[in-house]
Amino acid sequence: LEVGTYCGFSAISFVISRPRCQVVSIEAEPARVAIARSLVAFAGVSHLVEVCTGHSQDVLPWLAAKADARPGSLAKPGFNAVFLDQCGGRFGSDLRVLEASGLLTPGAVVVADNVLKPGAPAYLWHVVYGGSYETEIVSVEEFAMPGTEDWMSVSRYWPVTWDAQAAPPPPSVVRRLEWEADRMRMRAQDSVSGPGVSFADWAAFSERMRASLAELGISPRPPIADRAGPATRE
Repeated sequence: LEVGTYCGFSAISFVISRPRCQVVSIEAEPARVAIARSLVAFAGVSHLVEVCTGHSQDVLPWLAAKADARPGSLAKPGFNAVFLDQCGGRFGSDLRVLEASGLLTPGAVVVADNVLKPGAPAYLWHVVYGGSYETEIVSVEEFAMPGTEDWMSVSRYWPVTWDAQAAPPPPSVVRRLEWEADRMRMRAQDSVSGPGVSFADWAAFSERMRASLAELGISPRPPIADRAGPATRE
């Protein structure tokens, strides 16, 4: 599952790298859907990639209902991998829909982009402290913005049992950081009529967000060159 198709490059790359996999991709902008479907057809993978039009909060419940109504299936079909590349403010709510509907299979890998810039603090809190995920955060340089840091998170889903200890609720600072991230998104989207966000502003914002998340115990892994040996997980 991909949420945020854009022009379809990622979806096409997925099925080319794993020829027997199938991808469902969601895109809210109809013009981008048309472009993506055309590129998918040109790549010859229309039988493997389905591009759905609509907002994730509408399409995901529809996918769940579609899976429930599937005839002749004892096991509900689900997603083994999820790529979240839409508005970061939707990451957490979309993930909870996947969890509650059973569309997220145990052991599924969930990758989220841009979790530092503009950021997805509430989502990070959920996959780091929620109890159902093993999460690793990777620091990357933002595309076309030299010197500006961003993060991607890679999580593996292991659903907890009902008697597991309740996850700690996010502190108020997480809600404040979520508000700041949404504010930066609005500034960036208003670049036509407003001042937008300069490269320097983005870099400064990323540094502030990184420091605030570090105080919550949320940080990326060290760069490969700085590691003493192979990464291990406790």
